[in-house]
This record gives sequence, C-alpha cells and structure tokens, in this order.
Amino acid sequence: MASARPNQLTGDAPPGVPSPTAPVRYTENTNVTTIAFIPVEPQSHNAHAAIRERALMAVTLATRDSSAGHALRGDV
Repeated sequence: MASARPNQLTGDAPPGVPSPTAPVRYTENTNVTTIAFIPVEPQSHNAHAAIRERALMAVTLATRDSSAGHALRGDV
C-alpha cells in the first residue's frame, strides 16, 4: 500500500490548487437533517382554508340572522 504524500497529511496544497476542506468537529449541538425513506403524500393547506371559510360564514350567517330578527320586531 502506498503511503500518503506529505501534503496530504498536513493539508498543504501548492499555489493554484484548492486547499482541502477544513476539519469539522461534531458535537451534540450539531444540527442533523434527517430524510424520510418512506414517501408520504404531501399535505394540503386547502383543508385549513376551507374550515376557516366555513367558520367565518357561520359567524356571518348568525350575525345576519340575529339582525334580521331585530328588524322584524322593529328593534333596529
């Protein structure tokens, strides 16, 4: 097996040649990105919007119905 050249051991590179990557120290604070190997269907945000619209519509209808009752009784 051939031994490594001295510049490989020290990380030195001649001028014009990219230098090797600086060593990285990994600790418990290192952020690690995980990849899901089981594909999951993308979740739509449209369902949330539809629920919000229905809730807003229910409040609008309730407000309109209560004000219509006042108009019929002459409370307006």
